[in-house]
Amino acid sequence: MFFHIFFMADKFKQHLHASTSMVVDTTSYLYLRKKTQHEPPHFMAFHAADPGDAEYSEYMAAWLQTNATIRSLDNVVLYAVEVNLGKMRWSIRRRYSEFRELRQCMIKHMSKRSSCCMICGAMLQGLEALPFPPKRPSLFYKAGVDLDSRQAKLQEFVILLVGVIQMLRQHQMLMQSSAGFVKRNKTQCDVSDLLRAVEAFFALDFSRYTRFLAERGVLQPNEVLLA
Repeated sequence: MFFHIFFMADKFKQHLHASTSMVVDTTSYLYLRKKTQHEPPHFMAFHAADPGDAEYSEYMAAWLQTNATIRSLDNVVLYAVEVNLGKMRWSIRRRYSEFRELRQCMIKHMSKRSSCCMICGAMLQGLEALPFPPKRPSLFYKAGVDLDSRQAKLQEFVILLVGVIQMLRQHQMLMQSSAGFVKRNKTQCDVSDLLRAVEAFFALDFSRYTRFLAERGVLQPNEVLLA
């Protein structure tokens, strides 16, 4: 599914190869920059030119668990998503509407940029090509929703989201590799808000992120941001 996306990203990377001073412009990076103005040695691995062990998207996995639950109070189905980041593992519960709202948000943002950004265009194609379960036509779950079928489609969507995080991270690095695209903390195709939305869906917050950096040796244990 993501072969086409990675192919387009590789072509885009070749187009932007001129600059080597790449800096990741994400909420996480800004947090680290605020902690230090002189960037001590243990922060150096977080540079996008050689992200190494600090690039969290390469160590992330997620899947939909099969034990979806139905809340008896309001008949709402809650889907359990398990997330792995390095040695950390946590579970979150999401309603179908949260999956759907995130998908609509992604389509909206990528559609605005698809005509001028080949990476956003490729991600949009992959997103729209993936079958997504329709919204139920009734207020009551028993009115025709096949839970097994819906779970299978949502599982594919969760897998896609992990790939989207990787692509959004790569997108930022590629865009910022050319000085012509950079304006202080902005680019012509700024996807930071979209990246934050996907991270929030997985409950990937600063606390978990800094714990991951400490695990990889980028931060010292006493520098971990506690929840």
